[in-house]
Amino acid sequence: MNATDDGSTTHLVQQLLDREAIRETLHRYCRGVDRVDADAIRSAYWPDAHDTHGAYTGGPEGLIERTQEIYGATDHVVHTVASVGIDLRGSQANVEAYYLAWFGTENDDDGARVQTFVAGRYLDLFEKRGDEWRILKRTCVYDWIHRLPLPEGMGEEVFGERRPFGRHAPDDEIYRLGFA
Repeated sequence: MNATDDGSTTHLVQQLLDREAIRETLHRYCRGVDRVDADAIRSAYWPDAHDTHGAYTGGPEGLIERTQEIYGATDHVVHTVASVGIDLRGSQANVEAYYLAWFGTENDDDGARVQTFVAGRYLDLFEKRGDEWRILKRTCVYDWIHRLPLPEGMGEEVFGERRPFGRHAPDDEIYRLGFA
């Protein structure tokens, strides 16, 4: 953490709070995608945000529609973020977050189910408005994509007695804990 122009403890604590708020926004976005939760995804973006995300380029509402279309069709979606770099610049921050995503979908070519593993980076411009940090601009960079046939028995039957099984919103266990 760099000292600021005034170097005060109060300012350094505010930087820590800002960094944590940015990380929480990244985590809320991932949970929103995994649970196909439009409100959680929406809460990670400013309404006037812009996202370049694979074949999609546009605002958050279009991204939410695409997410619901793609991930709503599968029971298996897992995203995680790691190695988050945050460069605070007043009320804006440049953020690089490495992500890993795994999901099972139908192959557009023959209808066979496939699993896709994607590794890459979210390159974000976050903006703080009031006391809240959200994404203003995102570019999703793809560093690695690997697709394989989805084996039989990838559903709940594999888990045997292990419960609960992850679900889409609002049926997932996380919502019983009061997460919004």
